Amino acid sequence: MRRWRPEFGWLVLASFVLLLGVWWIPGPDTLSTDSFSVTHGGKKGFYRLLREFDAETHRDPDQLVSPTQEVGTLLILGPIRNPTEKEWSAIATKVAEGMTLVFAAPAYGTSIELKPFGVWVEFGKDNRGVDRSRSDDKSTQHDDAMNDDVAESHGELPVVSNDSKSDEDKKQAEAERQVKRLVDRMKKKGRPAKTELVAGDVNWIGSGHLNLSSATAEVLLTVDDQPCVVRQTYGLGAIVVCSSDEIFSNASMLDPNRALLAYRIVERVRLQSPIVIDESLNGSGVPKVFGSLFAAAIRPITLQLFLVLVLFGWAGSRRFGPAAPSIDKPRRSIVEHAEALGSLYYRAKEGRQVLANWFEHLRGELRLTSKNGLSGSDIEMLARCSKSSVDEVRDLLRATAQEVGSRKSSNASVASLIQRLAELREKIAHRRRQE
Repeated sequence: MRRWRPEFGWLVLASFVLLLGVWWIPGPDTLSTDSFSVTHGGKKGFYRLLREFDAETHRDPDQLVSPTQEVGTLLILGPIRNPTEKEWSAIATKVAEGMTLVFAAPAYGTSIELKPFGVWVEFGKDNRGVDRSRSDDKSTQHDDAMNDDVAESHGELPVVSNDSKSDEDKKQAEAERQVKRLVDRMKKKGRPAKTELVAGDVNWIGSGHLNLSSATAEVLLTVDDQPCVVRQTYGLGAIVVCSSDEIFSNASMLDPNRALLAYRIVERVRLQSPIVIDESLNGSGVPKVFGSLFAAAIRPITLQLFLVLVLFGWAGSRRFGPAAPSIDKPRRSIVEHAEALGSLYYRAKEGRQVLANWFEHLRGELRLTSKNGLSGSDIEMLARCSKSSVDEVRDLLRATAQEVGSRKSSNASVASLIQRLAELREKIAHRRRQE
């Protein structure tokens, strides 16, 4: 059983990669607030509303402003990333040439400066006292703030008194009740707004307001005496700036009065064909650490590469037969080498060769002048350094020279001479250490 545990792990990993090719668990590549999303914070409903009035309405996920773009209407609704200074300059150039612009800031975001147009979007606290001005996750702020209470309505069971209704009628009735509950909750949220664009009361959801540097700007909607929607001309074109994109969300489209207000806001810029809803700021604002590899177009290739790596690792982890022996043999110590070499000389009875090498090494270490060490100066020097008698040193060196020169030598005599020479060397070394 223990042998099959690694195999089972690799099998699960390979199966998971295959599953991702059929069912992408992270979900679709759209944001919860863009015009592709059908969530409450998405804006697909408003996109479809515009298409009902102008068939040339389309999304642009690639480029914010093209130099060859026809003069029309550009909508930037709750972007994840704000335009850069260069992009604002390109937009201002197009607006001056006659293009109309609608810019809606995220309902709960950070301050935005529309520098060419002299408009600032500033944020404070929302209607519940929560500070939304400093938040990094703009893609979920609006959806979370707007739907804190909506999730409860989805969990309620439908109450149907007529048993003769078909299943389709029951589902339709339940959907209508959920929509009504959502609209009622949204009417209780936000702050009351003042506007002449629609009749009746409208609550404005969002924590931002606008600061203007131009006295000619037309205020279309105010909340607590603060402008939240303004219109102003710029060159041959016009712009409308909203402090919140919530009015264009799918949830707002369920309320006829709020849906009418959203269209009236856009209508104030004199809509021109083609109408373009920008999605390039949302696409470039999403973190792209692995986004490019797992985009819908590239994902199959990426998953195939992952599957190949998993199979390669699986094959490499399998072992057939016993473990191969190590190629590198264990190292031996120099002592073992000396013992083996000494045993070889002992069996071959070539002790005199060992004695000759040993004496040659000793002669070089002690810097003896004569080849056999029998000169008077060498003997006196060795006797003085070792604190031995001159006769004792002379007899040792003479016996060593005779043993090296003889053709027949015994291992016992060679061993005895090597031991005596080693003792002489040790005495000299000891004397030098003391000095």
